[in-house]
Amino acid sequence: MKKFFTGIIKIILIIIIILLIAFLILEGVYYFKIKNNMVSKMEGIIVKVNDNYISVMKEGNETDLYNISFSKDGNMGFEIGQKVLIHYGGTVVTTFPAIISNVGKIEILKDENKSEIPYNVLTFFYSSKDNLSVSVSELTNKGITFSITDTNKIPYKYPNKYIIYKKVYNEDYEEKTYSKEENTGNSIKQSEGMGAEYIWKEVDKISYQSYESTTQDLVYNLPNINEKEDYSVIGKKIDWSNIYGELTSGEYQFSYYTYTPNMFFINIKFSIDSNGQIIMDKPYMD
Repeated sequence: MKKFFTGIIKIILIIIIILLIAFLILEGVYYFKIKNNMVSKMEGIIVKVNDNYISVMKEGNETDLYNISFSKDGNMGFEIGQKVLIHYGGTVVTTFPAIISNVGKIEILKDENKSEIPYNVLTFFYSSKDNLSVSVSELTNKGITFSITDTNKIPYKYPNKYIIYKKVYNEDYEEKTYSKEENTGNSIKQSEGMGAEYIWKEVDKISYQSYESTTQDLVYNLPNINEKEDYSVIGKKIDWSNIYGELTSGEYQFSYYTYTPNMFFINIKFSIDSNGQIIMDKPYMD
């Protein structure tokens, strides 16, 4: 009986020792992880609060943007414009915005008198070209009238700048001819080109008159009945004849600049036949 109890005691001691070792290992791992997630620091301004991360701009640099996962404390009442101090593990995924996921702690440093966020940063996070629609009311060989409906929370800016391209033969195009055997045993001639046979080239200018002097702004404030909000429908009336002249027959693309962090163009392709008739494609953005 004494040996039995002695054996039980030994087993219990062994279990206690194993549990103690496991506890110490887990504590060490936890301590190392927490310590490791606090080795680097960065101050920034919150520009957007998402479901499980915040988007932050490094103060003073509107091109230095980060998506930062919440720490173990979760959402501490983050708001746009707050200045925060992020403690993290030092590893940053270099996408754009960059990603910091190994976060130890986020401190709110400044709550009142929130920082002003640059327009470029706001439109990057809150605006999209998917929220634009374009309609053309008039298109001739010397001008265009169109409108842009922008339903973004923060609308884009639209400078009066554009360019007109024409589809032309590529003078650098090289054509090579080679023989190809058919199944019948006969040879046939085939050709393949080096580069594109036709390219888009800006129409030759007849003057360097400013784009602004050829563009008339038309602005209309219309109610959005479905969303019960107001937004601006921006109209542009352009007479390019003093810059590009009156366009002759051919295939063209009108490209209008937008002022955004990732600049894109509103494009309208159209063709003019020998009789001066115009066929236009649906506007698109890229």
